[in-house]
Amino acid sequence: MSNLWVEELKSLRKEALHDLLMQKCSWILDLFYDVIAEWTHTPIRSELGFGAEDPDNIRDILAQRYHGSRYSFGYPACPNMQDQFKLLDFLNAKRVDLVMDESE
Repeated sequence: MSNLWVEELKSLRKEALHDLLMQKCSWILDLFYDVIAEWTHTPIRSELGFGAEDPDNIRDILAQRYHGSRYSFGYPACPNMQDQFKLLDFLNAKRVDLVMDESE
């Protein structure tokens, strides 16, 4: 086995490890963003008067068995991005300068 081939294998392994690490970091950040969003959304549900309906176990929370679920654009709750134009129009999003371009 030539040294060049061994070095190439080492390089590939480093790249694969780097990619895996970046993927795991991305997953952790996604989870962190979701936790922060839920943490800030909980008092809003209380202020709207249905915070007492929040489930007391993690299974029901993950299944979103509570009033005031938080849906995000692009998630499975809103899979067709073209429908988002209708939703933004309905919400009158332009009043807060929120627009969506055609790029999806």
